[in-house]
Amino acid sequence: MGFRLKIFIMLSIVSVLVVSQIVITMILTQGMHNHIKAESNKLVSDLTGIIEGSTKEGAVEAVKAETGELSNLLAVTAAMLNDSKKFFISMHHVASLGKSQTDAAVREVEAYSKGVLSDAVSSIHGVGATFEQGTFSKDLEDFIPFAYREGEELAFSGGIEIEDRESTDPLTPEEITHYYDNEKAMEYYSQVIPHDHDPDTPAPEGIKWTEPYVDTITNVVMISASTPLNDNDKAIGVAYIDLSVAGLSDILKRIGDRKKQSIVIVYGFKSHSILGTFGLPEFAPTAVKDENDPSKSSVKISQMRDIPSVGGMVLQMSDGLPPGEAKVNEAMYNGETYTVILYNEADLFGIVLMVPHQVLYADTTRAQGLMASLYNSQESDLAKVRITTIGAVIVILILLAIIVLFVRKATQKLADLAWTLDEVAMDINGLSNVSSEIANELDKDSDDQLNSLNKTSNAMKEITDQINSSVKSSKQCLDSMKDASEEVSRGGNTADAMKNAMSGISNTTNEITKILNSIQGIAFQTNLLALNASVEAARAGETGQGFAIVAGEVRTLALRSNEAALQTDSLMENAIKGAKEGEKYAEDLTDGFGRIGGSAKNVTEQVATISQASQEQKHAVDMVVSNLDELTQTIDRNSSLAQKSLDNSHNLSDKAESLTLSANQLKELIMGKNVEKRERRF
Repeated sequence: MGFRLKIFIMLSIVSVLVVSQIVITMILTQGMHNHIKAESNKLVSDLTGIIEGSTKEGAVEAVKAETGELSNLLAVTAAMLNDSKKFFISMHHVASLGKSQTDAAVREVEAYSKGVLSDAVSSIHGVGATFEQGTFSKDLEDFIPFAYREGEELAFSGGIEIEDRESTDPLTPEEITHYYDNEKAMEYYSQVIPHDHDPDTPAPEGIKWTEPYVDTITNVVMISASTPLNDNDKAIGVAYIDLSVAGLSDILKRIGDRKKQSIVIVYGFKSHSILGTFGLPEFAPTAVKDENDPSKSSVKISQMRDIPSVGGMVLQMSDGLPPGEAKVNEAMYNGETYTVILYNEADLFGIVLMVPHQVLYADTTRAQGLMASLYNSQESDLAKVRITTIGAVIVILILLAIIVLFVRKATQKLADLAWTLDEVAMDINGLSNVSSEIANELDKDSDDQLNSLNKTSNAMKEITDQINSSVKSSKQCLDSMKDASEEVSRGGNTADAMKNAMSGISNTTNEITKILNSIQGIAFQTNLLALNASVEAARAGETGQGFAIVAGEVRTLALRSNEAALQTDSLMENAIKGAKEGEKYAEDLTDGFGRIGGSAKNVTEQVATISQASQEQKHAVDMVVSNLDELTQTIDRNSSLAQKSLDNSHNLSDKAESLTLSANQLKELIMGKNVEKRERRF
């Protein structure tokens, strides 16, 4: 496995770990988000339940508290009615004492009724009583006192008033009876003292409330609270207090205003007739003109069941609801959800408060809004975390990609460097092999040159010996020629001596001829040796240039020696010829001596020249030998250098192999063991 592959694997593992960690973080974040969402929803639900429950309980308590004004009104009405009852009975007792007391009682009743009405709230429209005919006083057969509001003024009526009566004559008994019959038939009276009640017995105590109706005197829609006037264990009439529906609506309005957008309904708890409303004017009691007789009015009364979606549910809620208790329910009305609260007011009135959810549960809505805002904030924060996490993933992936590219390029450069090192190692190895071959060839050539030089040196030694021998022979020849000259000088005296001398000369010339032949042989061999030395010097290259010059000089001397020997040989042939002629012509010896003397002189000179040439040749040969020694030393040094070069080549080859091994290890480290061979670049 290569180093690059290891790095890629390591980066892949790191990438997987980082991405896994980020994915786990995102999963945990999403789980936290879901948990927060669930807990938020649960908290909102719990808070909503708590707030709604608390709100409902608070709303019920608020209804009870807010209906306090109506309860107070009813309580005040009941108290006023009881006080009026006591007052009217007391006035009955006063009036029964006589006519003057009756007149005073009537005035007291008027003053009392107006005073009570002036001190009462505006919702109390009238205070009055209906005495049975002849029961108030013997002096006043008919007495029906009634104080009422007429606009902002207070009015009082004490007698029978028949509407639309055109005659001003006193009432007839029939009209009075008819009037009383009508009054007793009215709800405010019939509820307290039914038509079939025994007048000699007291009527049941208590307060009764009527349904809304139109007052015949004021044309005001009202309801009445009435109670029996019992005296001496019999019923003598009814006392009552009238409440205007308009005034009741004002109370309902004040209740409704405390709960904005709310609807308030008051209805008869048993009759189910709507007595007043706030927010539902179409169901409020209203006075309408009689179509047949515009002078007469009636009351349009709606029933609770007439209110769609709400009325039937309220009537169901009223079943079994004790006085002073409330029930709560929900209903849809006109497309809006309302919380409906029903309160039983003393089994007389049902008070219905309809509060829109958006008003009743405003706190719940605000709490939900706050929780939604918190959730949205958390969602926004979690979205930022997710976006940041995704951004981090992208940045990490980009960084990893950059690192991968960097590692790829770096390892590619290392791989190229490894291949380059491998190629350099191969080149170095090739050069070391070539150097080794050259060193081997050089060493071999040095050995061959050394052998050739040894041979040349040996030959030069032989040449030296021969030259020394030639020098000695030349000296001997020179001495012989001197002796010959002396003999020629002395040979002129005697012929015999000359013959003997000629004979000696002939012998000497033969020897000289042999010596000259020997010198010619030596010169020929010297020439060959010089030629061989020139060839060897040429093979030696620059190191043999000096030797080549010496060899050329030796060859020149050898040629000159050969020429001198040839000349000497020619002279010796002439001398021999002369000697033979001298033998033949002894008589011409005297003449010939001069020529012989000259020839001898020439020979002496030539021998001297040969002797000098031999000396020079000896000196040249000595120089050649010296140069050969130097060349031998140079070749020895070249051989030593060649050996060192060979050793260095071997060391270089070892280093190249080590470099190749290192390059292969570097390639294996980078690219793995299965490294494909790259084509060698040249």
